[in-house]
Amino acid sequence: MPLLIIIFGLFAPRVVLVLAWCGGIFNGVWSTLLWPLLGLIFLPYATLAYGLAYRYGSGLQGFWLALFILGIALDLGAIGGSARRRRRRALPD
Repeated sequence: MPLLIIIFGLFAPRVVLVLAWCGGIFNGVWSTLLWPLLGLIFLPYATLAYGLAYRYGSGLQGFWLALFILGIALDLGAIGGSARRRRRRALPD
């Protein structure tokens, strides 16, 4: 089950995060609603990896830590890539 969530999460992390949250997979991972909502908006890959690490793993250790770091890298790459594209459109050649 976690492997399917990871595979589908690579393509649509926000959709998978909402479906997993509504399906009760992440019950008990976060104590407040603030962190998953902020993660859903700003860092969906890292939030999905964190939720999976605490639901299926024993926290951020080993493979789950690597997955969380990969999630942060994917989130930052998506943010940086869109900024670079926007800057290229704004500057004339």
